[in-house]
Amino acid sequence: MPSQQVDSVLTPATRQPPERAGGVDRALTPYGFSQLAGLDGAAASRGEPTHESAPQLMAPIPAYAYSTRDDPAHNVPGYFQHGRRQPRYRGSYHDPAYSDPAYQEPAYSDPAYHEPAYVEPANRPPAYHEPPFDEASVPGAERFDRPSREFRPVEESQEFRPGGSSADLSGRRVAVATPANSRGPRQSKKLSGRLARWKPRFWPLVVPFLIVLLAVGWFAEPHAGLLGWPLTVLWTWPIVNTLIGIRGIFRTRSLLKQSRARWRGDPVTVCEDFLLVVVPSIGRYDTYPALERSVMSFIRHLPMCFPWMRVDIVIEEGCEAGRRIYDLAARSDLIRVVVIPRRYRTPNGTRFKARANHFSHELRIYERETRDDVWVLHMDDDTGVGPDTAIAMARFIEEQYQAGPDAKHMAQGILTYPRELAVNRLTWLADSVRPADDVARFSAWTGSGTPRAGLHGELLLVRASVEATIGWDFGPRSIVEDAQFALIFCRRYKGRSAWFAGRCYGASPATIRDFIRQRERWCWGLVGLAFNWSLSLRSRAYIGYSVVSWVLGPVQHIAVVLAVGFLLADVNTSPEALFVIPLWALNMAYTAWMYWEGLRLNAGVSARGRRRWWEPPMTIILIPFFAMIEGIGGLRGFLKFARRTENKFVVIAKPT
Repeated sequence: MPSQQVDSVLTPATRQPPERAGGVDRALTPYGFSQLAGLDGAAASRGEPTHESAPQLMAPIPAYAYSTRDDPAHNVPGYFQHGRRQPRYRGSYHDPAYSDPAYQEPAYSDPAYHEPAYVEPANRPPAYHEPPFDEASVPGAERFDRPSREFRPVEESQEFRPGGSSADLSGRRVAVATPANSRGPRQSKKLSGRLARWKPRFWPLVVPFLIVLLAVGWFAEPHAGLLGWPLTVLWTWPIVNTLIGIRGIFRTRSLLKQSRARWRGDPVTVCEDFLLVVVPSIGRYDTYPALERSVMSFIRHLPMCFPWMRVDIVIEEGCEAGRRIYDLAARSDLIRVVVIPRRYRTPNGTRFKARANHFSHELRIYERETRDDVWVLHMDDDTGVGPDTAIAMARFIEEQYQAGPDAKHMAQGILTYPRELAVNRLTWLADSVRPADDVARFSAWTGSGTPRAGLHGELLLVRASVEATIGWDFGPRSIVEDAQFALIFCRRYKGRSAWFAGRCYGASPATIRDFIRQRERWCWGLVGLAFNWSLSLRSRAYIGYSVVSWVLGPVQHIAVVLAVGFLLADVNTSPEALFVIPLWALNMAYTAWMYWEGLRLNAGVSARGRRRWWEPPMTIILIPFFAMIEGIGGLRGFLKFARRTENKFVVIAKPT
């Protein structure tokens, strides 16, 4: 049958489903997905509509979203066999499925869309039947009715020349713009070598433990004072996190050893699964430079391992930097801009970043990209990637084909902060704790298959078919949507998450005030999640425990304890039972390890590749200060939750 060009602006009338077996994409079954969330394959295969309003629930792509992948290759009948792309289909073609009269059943006739997340309330017009989007509301925006282009793999990177016309881009495989602060080949090779040799060390944990144990044991008195019981509880409380973190260090070292043995001699792994990078952005002028840096890092580094990919920038209608974002998308055929209409509402009234994620989620369902061999990479608009990121993700995905029925559906890596992206050295040193937490505590939880500690909103890799069963419609009070997604995933897909050693590259807050505001929002959202009764107590128990440690940070701070002791005329800090002294020493040693190893990670991804001589001792000396500002942010977040202050999703400007 001759191929048929379809316009880049698709509607429910023109978008027809491709061939399916039994009404369900049976190619989704290599991992045990014979049915997804109750899909009635038999009814759909007979062409029986299972919901009278099903066509109304499809999310059309009007003029505010343009696609460089109008006819997805994975919709070609027979293109997938056993969940893998076949080489004979690589190249240029059009999908004939949409022109075949045999495929005229509504795309959303499956009963999976009886779920509340896809059904609009009866007393409100459907979200996708609002008045047409007025592109004039985006400053300087223009209609992107581009000619239909074939979906083609990336064969080689081509440098984007600012003097060339945008029309020339349509004839290229990919037009890549090299970011101004990107690394050259020599620097990238050195970075790859450093990262390949890295593994977390134990001596920064053992040495502080012995020092603290001897010091506290030497000065401890045999009898406790007025502060005995409070300190026994407060300073012993974090021991669970400490033990989990130490377990994570062992797990990380073991995973790195196994990965290096498995992939020895294979410097670059090419993965033929489709990678969809989703980047929600508030679209302000002060956040645009970081967005540009991040997006161009995706275009520069990911295609070498993912010849089938796309970057979706999700913005709000009328955002102030809309014109610049459209210009950014014009620099590469791999970038698509998706604009959320102002009047778009989710069934549960979700706001902020979760609303953007859910809009993108519904769009993927409509475009039939919710397959097992489609992976969604969630990234923040200030966080980029490097060559190691692409290689680590490609290897992880390829490993899942070898795992068979034990394959994982979600994974996360390490968030690091290069020195070059920091304008405030103090906040950069304070953020040393975050990459260390990733290789310790998050490695233990996420790497074991149950991410009860939550997730980051960046470098989050999720199988599209699995994300489609969860979504992001968590309600109007959700401001830590990544953590809530993790807890729901734990319940539905126990043991199916993983951790990988790839890194993403972010920027620390520019000021101490922004640092505290950032921590305030996180703690505010996590406290609300700990009291979210829609989740099981087992799911949120660990987050509740961790939040208590965070909120009590200022109270258990050594400066506060000594100040209270002076006021009470009793500065005896001995515990009620001397056997807890080793636990205190382990907690303090683990804190020192996090800042020491985190600084090593951040310096390792920086241009120089090593720490300056004064940074390690200064970081250790400043730990009490860092602990105080972390605790102040957590306490402020708890107080806002307790006062039932209206939720605010604070987006701080990040350096470029």
